[in-house]
Parts: sequence; structure tokens; C-alpha cells
Amino acid sequence: MNYSIIIPHYNIPDMLSALLDTIPDREDLEVIVVDDKSNSRLDEYEECKKRNSDRNIRFVDNDTDKKGAGVCRNIGLEHASGKWLLFADSDDRFTDSLSAVLDRDVDSKEDIIFYYPSSINLDTGEESDRHIDFCDTIGKYDSNPDRKNELMLRFNLVAPWSKMIRRKMVEENNIVFEDSKVANDVFFCAQIGRFAEKIAVKKDIIYVVTAREGSITKAVDTTSFNIRLDVFINTTKYIKNAISEEDYNYLDRNGSYFLHLCRVNGYGIGTMLSTAAKLIKNGIPPLNIG
Repeated sequence: MNYSIIIPHYNIPDMLSALLDTIPDREDLEVIVVDDKSNSRLDEYEECKKRNSDRNIRFVDNDTDKKGAGVCRNIGLEHASGKWLLFADSDDRFTDSLSAVLDRDVDSKEDIIFYYPSSINLDTGEESDRHIDFCDTIGKYDSNPDRKNELMLRFNLVAPWSKMIRRKMVEENNIVFEDSKVANDVFFCAQIGRFAEKIAVKKDIIYVVTAREGSITKAVDTTSFNIRLDVFINTTKYIKNAISEEDYNYLDRNGSYFLHLCRVNGYGIGTMLSTAAKLIKNGIPPLNIG
């Protein structure tokens, strides 16, 4: 098996079905769908399973005592047998370019290959902005692969999609996803960025990220905010210990994004001050002072 595509799913069988329709049916590609204890639209989910029963798609249940995309992706890793790993969210899509890219890159020597994504707003049908920062980071390295841009590529793209990852590297270094409600992929991406010996960027667009109301990525409640902040702090500490001081300084890690979230989400001055204090306590500048 050359490729394993891992997809966590929860209560959106119509979108999952649309995603599966964009994945080519190949003998060297397996799809592992991990259902995260769905509790609605179960008949539609069963119908999706029946529609795809003649394809190399395994539907696995999350039978642990925890929930979340990270938990489901770890279950998918346990079942994966492909040389390469790809990840997809169940409301996203692949492009028609995927099959040709898989043919071309199957014998690549890199540990991670980054591809340019695109994005769409499902509510309006118009282009979204979810891919812009991702593409900007890739593009800077693509046009100027110096050390700073390489480090930004390795450590700042905190989503597992639009990448092809060598499974052997993941297994040998015991890299798994966290089981937090949100931001469960941030530490995973930092670890693969650290352990990848060779990386590459390809200009192909193989993945379409979607934006929609109700998506977990839009969660702005203070509980989700605090989880994201803790993950950022812990990941920053990990990176700082894993690379040289010179390389770490290139990354200019700071908490300005979280202070921005405090302001735009109206959390209040108290939350903003406590966030800044927490960042400082953990050795992270609260603002970009570069």
C-alpha cells in the first residue's frame, strides 16, 4: 500500500460522502474513516458506507472513552499501512490533480511534501481566506529556501492536510495527535517538522479547505481559547528545546495572535492581562517585538 488517507468524521455524512467522491479509487490507496461517536444522521452515515462498500475504504468507530479529531486520527494511524500518510477533514475536498500527483511523488525521498491548498466558503460558494497564510508560508520557502523560511515551513503550518507525510518517520518517532477538543494537530505538526530529514514543496493544488458556520475551527468560546493557548505554549517549549537557539530566534514565537483574539472576541481586559501574564511566565513575549 502506497497511501493511507485518514479522515475523522462526526455528524456530517453528506460532506463526508462528497469528500470520498473526490478521492481516486486506486489499488495502492486506502482510506480510513474514523467516526467520532456520531449521534445524528446515522441513517445517512450508513448509506455513505454502503455507497462505498466496493472501494478500499474502511469505516472504523472511535470506541475509546475520549472524543475528538486527534483521537480519531490516532486510531487511523493504528490502522494505516501506506508508505505515505495524508489527512483530510471530513468537510474538505481533494482536487482532480490528486491522482496524477500520487503517481508522480510515490518514490520521493522526502519525509514531508507540502502542497499549495485552496479554500472555499461553503455558505457562499466563494473563495475563502483559510488557505492564504498556509500558501504564504509555502510560497516564501518555495521562492527562497533559506534557513528562516525552512523553519517557518517546518513549524508554522499547524494543520496536517495538504501534506504528504512518510509513515515510517511518524512511527519511528512515536508521533501522535493530542486528544484536546481543539488544536489537537499543532503538536503533531511540530514533531513532524522536527524529525523530517528532507522536505519539499510542490506547486500542485491537491486540497481544498472549506469554511462553514458551525465548524470547530470557528470556536471562539473561552474554553477553546484557553486550550489553544496552552497548546501554543507547550508546543513553543517543545520547539525551543528541540532546535538551536539561533534557529528558535528565527521563528520569532510570540503571543500577539492570542491578544488579538482576546480583543476581537470581546473577552475583556482581565482575560487579556491574564493571557499576557501566562505567556510571560512561560518565557514567550506577548507581542511581536521583532
